[in-house]
Amino acid sequence: MAGDQFKYYVTDGVLRLNGFDIENQDGYCWKAPLEVVANGSLASLARALRAESHDWKRDTHVDEWGMTYVLGDFRVADVPADDFDVEYSNPEPLSIGWDPDDGVVLDIQVALDGLELGDDEYKPLLDGSLARLGSNVVTAVATGTGTQGLVTIRVTTPRRGATVGDAVTICDTVCRLVGQLTDGDFDADVALDLIVAGRADLLIGLAESNWLEAKSELHSIGDPAGEIELAQDVARFCNGERASLLVIGMTTKRVMGVDTITGLRLLDEPAQTSTIHKVIDRRVFPPVDGLEVHNAVAKTTKGRTGYVTVLRIPAQPGESKPFLVHGAIVEGKVEGAFISIVRRRGEHSVPVRAESIHAALAAGNALLRHGCGRTRQTDGPPTNLQSASASDQE
Repeated sequence: MAGDQFKYYVTDGVLRLNGFDIENQDGYCWKAPLEVVANGSLASLARALRAESHDWKRDTHVDEWGMTYVLGDFRVADVPADDFDVEYSNPEPLSIGWDPDDGVVLDIQVALDGLELGDDEYKPLLDGSLARLGSNVVTAVATGTGTQGLVTIRVTTPRRGATVGDAVTICDTVCRLVGQLTDGDFDADVALDLIVAGRADLLIGLAESNWLEAKSELHSIGDPAGEIELAQDVARFCNGERASLLVIGMTTKRVMGVDTITGLRLLDEPAQTSTIHKVIDRRVFPPVDGLEVHNAVAKTTKGRTGYVTVLRIPAQPGESKPFLVHGAIVEGKVEGAFISIVRRRGEHSVPVRAESIHAALAAGNALLRHGCGRTRQTDGPPTNLQSASASDQE
């Protein structure tokens, strides 16, 4: 659905949206309160900025840092319209302009606070998350050093139907992602983007948690014990509350009592992703919704190149829990007729207690009885399971 339409009036030199005159700050840029222009069409804004540039005979050119100056400079301030002041209202770290090659582009400025990345590294690190918003990085230019560092990241916008509000969402996403890189406050999606972009080394120093576990090697596929351990690793996260990663090809060490990623121990060959999917499908019940398996190239500080395999386990629906593993390891022996139910608490694996399992089964039976209109107690459903164990195998 098309947004509200911006229009530039050449005779008056006015930029207008729905009868609202956008103010110009000393001939430097257009600025408006976000709540007024959020639904404004970016395509119409681009046409207005081109008309303004033609009116003032402006053209694109390259600055001293190698970044092209685009046509127009439109900014928004996230303040109530009644409180907006073109001189004093602080704008978002975002400038909207138009480039003949890339269309509507956003220049987003983010403080680096000591983060050291090459200009060409931002695109592979950010494009995975931006693609979900219909955007991608065009270029990035960092200036300054240390805590005074600043990066300007130019990104595209969706070609159809995008609004100023969408541009602000993209800006917020870029700022959040770079901020997470700066302070190490990752989540599963940011960490996955880093790994896929070849920068698994940026995870070094992260503590294992309720969304992250690292292993130096892949469990032996084809060996029942190895398959059960891999299935338990996945099921632990399935029984959690958030998207999680199992990263294979990294070392850990206890640091101040917490398992922490300390380095890379790269795999010589990429893992067989289809085989891993088959093992999880065979061993974990119910089926894991949205499981992803990726192989990514990485390089150690000594220049050795190898692979990191990462499994992304999305947050699973509550009604699917608990996730069960066919098979358990009891006193070092594989018990194929057993089931195991495991979950993760922080960096640790913990068993699901018998009373928790019983409570869930009892609640399910009660719901079935109520749904069938039964009023008296009946026996639970029959089962052919020989035994069930809650396993805390790592």
